[in-house]
Amino acid sequence: MDSKSSSPPTRSSGWPIALLAAVSESPYFGIYDRWKTPWQMAAGEVDGEPAVLIMYRGADGWRPESAARLTTADGRIVLIGDYLHCPWILRTAQSVVIAPA
Repeated sequence: MDSKSSSPPTRSSGWPIALLAAVSESPYFGIYDRWKTPWQMAAGEVDGEPAVLIMYRGADGWRPESAARLTTADGRIVLIGDYLHCPWILRTAQSVVIAPA
């Protein structure tokens, strides 16, 4: 959905947000784009809480390496809690679930 659309964001597969602009327009996500390590993001849950999982590609395929929490209001992201530099978050989690694509 682009920012000129009058349709409200909708939930899809339990995912609580809709991006209203292209990721390329976000300086935040540009940080990830400069990484040399192959990565991708996936919707998921950490201990039952919705999260964006930052996945690294290893010899055995993609694995969750870190998580970010998005807080939304009125269908817009208002806060990003990025736990990339807190590797213990996923190691100590009781459950990490990757949502089906």
